[in-house]
Amino acid sequence: MRTPIFLAILLTACAAPQKLMPEPASTTFSPDAFSAHVNFLASDLLEGREAGTRGYDLAASYVATQFELLGLRPAGDNDSYFQSVPMRASWREADTVRMTVIQGSAERDLRFKKDYLISGTVLQPLSSVEGETVFVGFGITAANRNHNDYDGLDVRGKIVVMLSGFPKGWPSEEGAYYSSGTVKYKTAEKNGAIAVLSVYTESLEKRVPWARMTRNANSMRLSWVEKDGTPHTSAPTIKIGGLMSPEASAVLFEGAARSYEDIREEAIDGAPKGFELATTLVLTAGNRYEDRKSANIAGVVVGTDPKLRDEYVVISGHLDHLGIGSSVNGDSIYNGALDNAAGIAAMLEAARALRADPPRRSVMFLAVTAEEKGLLGAEYFALNPTVPIDSIVANVNLDMPILTYDFTNLIGFGATHSSLETTMRVTLKNMGLGLAADPFPDEAIFVRSDHYRFVQQGVPSIMLATGTDSTKGKGKGLEIITDFLGNHYHQPSDDLSRDINYNAGARFAEVNYRLLKTIANADEAPTWNDGDFFGEKFSR
Repeated sequence: MRTPIFLAILLTACAAPQKLMPEPASTTFSPDAFSAHVNFLASDLLEGREAGTRGYDLAASYVATQFELLGLRPAGDNDSYFQSVPMRASWREADTVRMTVIQGSAERDLRFKKDYLISGTVLQPLSSVEGETVFVGFGITAANRNHNDYDGLDVRGKIVVMLSGFPKGWPSEEGAYYSSGTVKYKTAEKNGAIAVLSVYTESLEKRVPWARMTRNANSMRLSWVEKDGTPHTSAPTIKIGGLMSPEASAVLFEGAARSYEDIREEAIDGAPKGFELATTLVLTAGNRYEDRKSANIAGVVVGTDPKLRDEYVVISGHLDHLGIGSSVNGDSIYNGALDNAAGIAAMLEAARALRADPPRRSVMFLAVTAEEKGLLGAEYFALNPTVPIDSIVANVNLDMPILTYDFTNLIGFGATHSSLETTMRVTLKNMGLGLAADPFPDEAIFVRSDHYRFVQQGVPSIMLATGTDSTKGKGKGLEIITDFLGNHYHQPSDDLSRDINYNAGARFAEVNYRLLKTIANADEAPTWNDGDFFGEKFSR
């Protein structure tokens, strides 16, 4: 606990607006400076930095103050560092949530959180549907793979039941695109469905047990709001969506041609075909709404080249975390020290260094809100950018570097999709570091963090993470990462009690600084690789 730093920042953030004197920029990377950022952003004072709360707003003021101290040009709204993001907050009204299973003349009510989780649309306070059910395999239509789970099925006005994930053997990141909730719900909507229920696969159960899925089921959900006041939703005619527990999933398949156990077993190595189920469902879910605002924070180091300074390399990282939630071992504050106070610290230190030695292109530093609610702040920025979207030539994202060991290589999620892989390899080699392959291909991390919103706008993107090896040996870093993911990820224990290696933090910041500088100084902007799936799907 560093009380003097906290006091100084509070006085700065809470004082009346004033012009701050820029501090001297430097290309020196200090573990103490990195530590100061993390210790403030992950303190209990900020209450877990949940988007749309006081704690997040205080964190946003801190980042904006740092940008001003460094002399970055404001890149938010109205010549400020803040891009206001209008939000609609919603909470499930538990006493309105119902699921009734009808088979012939028999009716059965399932139990909320015990058997299922469902949510209504953000477009109305109470959603209710009744319909026959149809199993639609993985719920995917992928023309490039000659795969259509809806082929031969009539789901108009019906409730579709689908396996989570995607078929085994598909490239993980391509599969993650098709298996994302956004794409699956759009596909269901296109085929005429009115509600979507997902059922567990063996793979999902191993990764996310039902007990963890339901732990914070009543927490606040957010949607950003369109200019006409309508909450943004990708599939507006899907009235209810949800997930069944592994045990309750079997109920939906009772009396059908095949059992849940059969299709779950087939899904381990195959892709079960769809069929009509013998159940009708009545689903109801109510929400309590509240309008809120949160903010992205943006500042720019202006490029030096008159011909290139109007092009931007964006470095992003999410400032929010999970706020206050269910208590675990007596602790209910989800501080997010590594996820993602550490990433924001690396961003601030990279900004300090680039301000001292600006590159040819401009570099935007973007701390985004509501990543934990579905990449919302990044999505809002990508669709409402404060600079022309076509002027953004690359995105480097920072999310949850595991800084508890001396890493000797790094992971570049998404590197294989564009020329950024070559740039990164050169950068790492010059620092005596290696490039590790993605150790978690099934997790499809490339589509799960803020850089993906830039990818969807055709921007070549990459996310750096600490690697699999450490100074203590090959694979030692992976052991540490795996332990963190299993025991501390999205838990209150991701706090300042972790043995954070601030020397590693300073080195991680330097890697990102050097990568940004190389991209921003290059004669040519990054390009998608020929034939790349994401490049072809989203290329502008």
